[in-house]
Amino acid sequence: MQRFTRLLQNLIKNAFYNYWIELKLLIGQSSILASRLSYGNVKYLVDTEVKIFSQWGEDGILDFLCAKLEIDRPRIIEIGVGDFSECNSRYLIYSRSASVVAVDIDEKLSSSLAIRHAAWRTSLTPLIYEANSDNARSLISKSREILDEIDILIIDIDGIDFWVLRELNLEEVKVIVVEYNSFFGSSASVSVPNFENFNRYKYHHSGAYYGASLGAFHNFLSQSGYTFLGVNRQCTNAFFVNTEFRNLFNELRIPPLKNCALKTVRDLRGEKGEMTYKDTSITEEEFGKLALINTISMEKFLVSEIYLRS
Repeated sequence: MQRFTRLLQNLIKNAFYNYWIELKLLIGQSSILASRLSYGNVKYLVDTEVKIFSQWGEDGILDFLCAKLEIDRPRIIEIGVGDFSECNSRYLIYSRSASVVAVDIDEKLSSSLAIRHAAWRTSLTPLIYEANSDNARSLISKSREILDEIDILIIDIDGIDFWVLRELNLEEVKVIVVEYNSFFGSSASVSVPNFENFNRYKYHHSGAYYGASLGAFHNFLSQSGYTFLGVNRQCTNAFFVNTEFRNLFNELRIPPLKNCALKTVRDLRGEKGEMTYKDTSITEEEFGKLALINTISMEKFLVSEIYLRS
């Protein structure tokens, strides 16, 4: 009887899930199609935002970039997808038959409902992987074996993102999306150190100590042949295009970096793990004694020496 009950529950759950996803797609696709009508007149990247499966408006931004670059079936590696229910590559599977290598440390990734719902539509390869600077090259090599080429690279691991990116072979990648940390300001080129087994809440309960500044990514990717196009409205993800295609975005107005560190999301946590709903201000007593690395000089600083002056 219990086995039958579980089977019935799973059938109902799957049926409801499928219905819900198809409804989201129907509504989301309508918004995307309406947005596409104005792609020729876009002034700022944020004007193309549409949220379907992404956390914010990245679904719309990526659709715009694919349209401008004429990528009909993008090949994507996304590092840090969670269980794939809320990530940046998922919508492109449904809308553009994208081939995706989805990477996360979560062991439940391969069996998640989101993966199961999308996997039959195209090439979707979940990889259980804790990305770090030591295995980054093998990870990108494995992804290239699966995808042949990589059109879009997305990194969002809430940790040592910069050190992972620095080790990757970016050859022929057209678009790079990186999550950055607005708490570190825009001018400084800094990152948390290249910790092993990094966990943002292990080092500070707020969760605000992670990743790298926008300046760090901007400096590195500019030297690697990529042009900054802008960020999402919440100032969490930055978008870069291979400089080979810069001329396709000549009409786009690039926001100054200082305007891209104005994070509006109030997701800080208290000492017991509860949401505090604080704004971006953190006192020196709370945060200032943690270490940062200047990603250009490789000098070590304290957060109080850089962040609080930004």
